[in-house]
Amino acid sequence: MKKIIISLTLIVSTILLVGCSKPEGTTTNSTPNNTPVVADDGIVSVNLIPGADKAAVSELVNIAVNLNTGPAAVNSLKLVLNYPKDLLSFDSVSTSDTNFTMWMEKEGKDGTVTLVAGEPNPGVQNNEAKVAMISFKALKEGTAKVSLSTIDSSTYTSEETNRIKKSGHQDASVEIIAKQ
Repeated sequence: MKKIIISLTLIVSTILLVGCSKPEGTTTNSTPNNTPVVADDGIVSVNLIPGADKAAVSELVNIAVNLNTGPAAVNSLKLVLNYPKDLLSFDSVSTSDTNFTMWMEKEGKDGTVTLVAGEPNPGVQNNEAKVAMISFKALKEGTAKVSLSTIDSSTYTSEETNRIKKSGHQDASVEIIAKQ
């Protein structure tokens, strides 16, 4: 029932948020480790960027969630991230420094973080848009991989609206080491 409500919320938000202007240009983004992430026509890229490559047990691990919209303006976004719950414990999601103004869901539990956001006309168009900062607590030693399992975005182009675009992404890994 919860999935139906979330899906309906995303659909209604998309209908309410779809803009009337066509964005121009194609953008290119580089992550901190200089891995190029290109947003071509029809592709929305989501990048998970760890605050550090290593963290000690009991420390907080921060993962930035960034969006590269390419030439599109994104009006709604749904992301589902997975994390190893034996290595990481969900702490919080911060959306205080984000390009999205409407949040329908931002929660984490049982190895999954779900983010559902929207932005009215003209939407978010940015080659390094900030979506959220997710914090986890490191539980034990190992390599923790945080990955995207779902990326749904609704965008506006002059040809059609409410179109789900293809998506690319970059996952994040953090090595958890013994307490120093």
